[in-house]
Amino acid sequence: MKANGIPFVQGKTWTTDSFYRETRNNFEKHKADGCISVEMECAAVQAVCDFRGLELYPFFTSGDLLDAPEWDERKL
Repeated sequence: MKANGIPFVQGKTWTTDSFYRETRNNFEKHKADGCISVEMECAAVQAVCDFRGLELYPFFTSGDLLDAPEWDERKL
């Protein structure tokens, strides 16, 4: 991506299987740990890849922001 001039941000992702569990304390802890995103499906796909001995290179796109002053749905 860098060689082709495609902008990207690389960072840790927090994955959870619980809707609406992004509490302020959880969010602050994971942000302090360096997480830049939260998602719900990648852990399952990674588990399948681990079981099958496959490499996974996930790419994410932002849907909304948890650390904005107020929620912005950001429909794309």
